[in-house]
Amino acid sequence: MKAIFRNMLSVSMIALAATMVSCSKDDNGGNGGNGGNNKPEPETWAGTWEITSSHTMAFTDSGVAFEETEKTGTITIVDAEEIMGEDYAGLYVITGWSTEPTNADAIAMGVLSEDDNTSLWVMSGIQIENPDAEGYYRAWAGVGTDGMIISGQYPAYTFEFDGETAGIPYEGELQGGGTFTINAFDLFAFNDSEPTKVWITAEESYAGDITLTFVSDEVSASTASKAALSTLNPDFKMVYPAKVAKVAVAR
Repeated sequence: MKAIFRNMLSVSMIALAATMVSCSKDDNGGNGGNGGNNKPEPETWAGTWEITSSHTMAFTDSGVAFEETEKTGTITIVDAEEIMGEDYAGLYVITGWSTEPTNADAIAMGVLSEDDNTSLWVMSGIQIENPDAEGYYRAWAGVGTDGMIISGQYPAYTFEFDGETAGIPYEGELQGGGTFTINAFDLFAFNDSEPTKVWITAEESYAGDITLTFVSDEVSASTASKAALSTLNPDFKMVYPAKVAKVAVAR
């Protein structure tokens, strides 16, 4: 997959503090009913889900803006084991979370929670391509309620296995003091040689309270997921999270 940062609708850069944050796991045990007999019940996470957020996030000239505007869309979750074999058991390929046009087929990763092995961790810190000629590469990251982009591997949102499930945003402590709570999640383009600069998404992102509602076990976008996997640069091996890192970096 070729880097396409020059085609992104926004080329603004944000300076962010290089701060270490420690990560702790959420406890999300148990299964639950879907609250209505007329709603389909999922057998696994694989399938088509409606995603709804209470807010949207956008980047403006004055910084990050969270608006109390509901945003609804559709995501597809594919069992990675079915695509790539038993070595990827417990991992899921998610498409449709980022609504930035240039990220139409971008892959996010979900991991079965180490706490209960049924809840889904939607992972930050997944890099999906090699750096381009200028050193930029896209990776998933959460955004705190204060607008700080938090990079590194950690579960940005945790969803209990249910037909309708509200995401639990990740909470952490800043090394220098204070706490943060994730309030949005999207793809950003980082540059390791310029760690205080990051390319941002121009499209409004899902933010605030995020709910996943099961629609169908049919995976209509599975072809797109497989295509996205197959078009990755052959010299690049996606970093799948075998285990969640205990430390993330706030950029």
